[in-house]
Amino acid sequence: MDSKTLADNFIAALHALEEATDESPVEPLANLYADDAEIINTALLLGGEKITGKEGATEFWTQYKKTIGVGKSHFHHIAASDKTAGLFWKTTVMNGASEYDGATLLEFDDAGKIVFFQGYYDTRQLNHAIGLSDK
Repeated sequence: MDSKTLADNFIAALHALEEATDESPVEPLANLYADDAEIINTALLLGGEKITGKEGATEFWTQYKKTIGVGKSHFHHIAASDKTAGLFWKTTVMNGASEYDGATLLEFDDAGKIVFFQGYYDTRQLNHAIGLSDK
């Protein structure tokens, strides 16, 4: 499967999670990750943390859902190569109350599983979007 199709599968699983009223769609999203996947984003980097594997993906996406509530990511550009995809997005959170934007890099193994995920965004913008800051 090509990386554009794999990225589209990731986006579909993420949308299912974002639009749900609970965390039940976390498992299908976490199942897209390899057992040895590395998961990082801006907040994790700032905290010196790194999450790995399917268990880590489950934890990561459960926390994401708790943070944004019901939301929706709009992917306005997708750049794909042999084993990677760059996703550029704007996420609306808290039922449309606010939004933040960023980019995600996905790297896939030969089986089509995500082996590397890195999300880039301005943590201040996210904190404002979810009501943790007024600036």
